[in-house]
Amino acid sequence: MQPDPTRSLIDALTAQRVLVRQLVALGMFLAGCAAWRVAPLHEPEPFVGVVLLVGGLAMALDGGLAWAKHEEVKAWADDLIIRGYVPRGRRSPIERVVAHRRDWVIRARSRRRLAASLRWRLRLAQGRTRPTPGYVRASGFPALQQSESRVLLEELPLVNRLADRIEADRADPIALVLLWSVVSAPPSLQSPASPEAGEELRHRLQVASRILGAGAEVRSTGR
Repeated sequence: MQPDPTRSLIDALTAQRVLVRQLVALGMFLAGCAAWRVAPLHEPEPFVGVVLLVGGLAMALDGGLAWAKHEEVKAWADDLIIRGYVPRGRRSPIERVVAHRRDWVIRARSRRRLAASLRWRLRLAQGRTRPTPGYVRASGFPALQQSESRVLLEELPLVNRLADRIEADRADPIALVLLWSVVSAPPSLQSPASPEAGEELRHRLQVASRILGAGAEVRSTGR
């Protein structure tokens, strides 16, 4: 049974807020400790340095958990966008998150970044470039399975047309979210051992192409 994306998004937002509040409270406490440590008093308390060290580690852990929840919120917002949900306002947390995500994906800068990332994926599949450690750390993009790389090569003209299309003009948020999933959340990420990962990636490209009207000849995949 598939989880309800709305309920899952609410849960992720709640957890994210709790973690952010913890980060703020811990940061304020550590700032007070640091002020005490550097204050011109006779001698700082001996345990202040230890508290700062342990607190810093706790902040790093809490920050990592908060970032993971942030990514989860984005994933559930994308799920709702793909399902066709369009917020009518920004009164509820769900509406605000989805509206913000839609606004982000259609921005010119985001579209240019997506087009560049699609072309980078193609160069990787062709063996024309290597994923340098710096770029991988900055992008956070997972590696593709062999079947997914093969599909990218087979659909090379389509991917190039899609990249040109989204770079040139505004596009439907559903298509943009689908293309972002090709780059940052390929099918193999959810099912690493699935032999269908390549065909699912092809399906996403073709659906995006139909929405954008990229002028591609779409082969039937039995879906």
